[in-house]
Amino acid sequence: MNSRMLRAAALLILAVAVLAACAPNAPSEVSATPPISPPQNESRKIPFDADQLYPPDQQTVITEPVDSSDIVTVLASNDAESGLELMFYAAQDGVIYGAYREKQGADWLRFLTEDTTAYEDSGSYGFHPFDNVLGHSGFVVLAPRGAAYFANDYYYFDEDGTLKFLVGAAETVIENDFDGDGTKEIAEFYHGGRDTSYFFERDGELLCFYLTDALRDAFPEWEYVFANPYDTDGAEINVSYKLSDEDDEHSARVTLSKDELTVHFG
Repeated sequence: MNSRMLRAAALLILAVAVLAACAPNAPSEVSATPPISPPQNESRKIPFDADQLYPPDQQTVITEPVDSSDIVTVLASNDAESGLELMFYAAQDGVIYGAYREKQGADWLRFLTEDTTAYEDSGSYGFHPFDNVLGHSGFVVLAPRGAAYFANDYYYFDEDGTLKFLVGAAETVIENDFDGDGTKEIAEFYHGGRDTSYFFERDGELLCFYLTDALRDAFPEWEYVFANPYDTDGAEINVSYKLSDEDDEHSARVTLSKDELTVHFG
């Protein structure tokens, strides 16, 4: 091989080396995760899962006559428009009791014993009527029970006049006909809506469904899931959430039936 051919070969080798050095390295795999985007203008159905569905706690109501001399302070009472009178009172033993009588002048019957004496302010206790909720009408007991639990206990009288406990809910409660069956159900917004439950009746059985837990299970990319009782319109429950890869807050609407919830986006 002459000198001219050797120089040409050397130049070719050098050119190949320079091109190889300048070429970008191709990645062996794609490491970037595409951002998560909320769905738009669509709906997703989530059947009620047995793990989030349970019968609400039941209580047997036991009544006892009230000795008027045992009443130290009346903490709260209702307006008794229907004739039924209700009161919370502090007794001689320092315990707070709930009592009722069917009309003025009748005997008072104690039906409820509170576990705490730490919240004796009369503004913390109360009663209000309810109508056509879970198939019954009656009254709601409002009572503080510890620093983080405010009770909304539902009671009604059965056909023979016996006082019955219906369900107990906590914090903010909304009564509405969420499933369209002509009877109101209960949405319970506990811990500011972070733990939201739905009380309803199906085939004669009272049930409670963990709504926000079901949303977290169905959408694992959701974080900070809340149901907002103050932004709930009619039979729709509004929820807010953040996606795991961003700080922006998103919203969706939830409707309910007796077997599933539907999440509406956009």
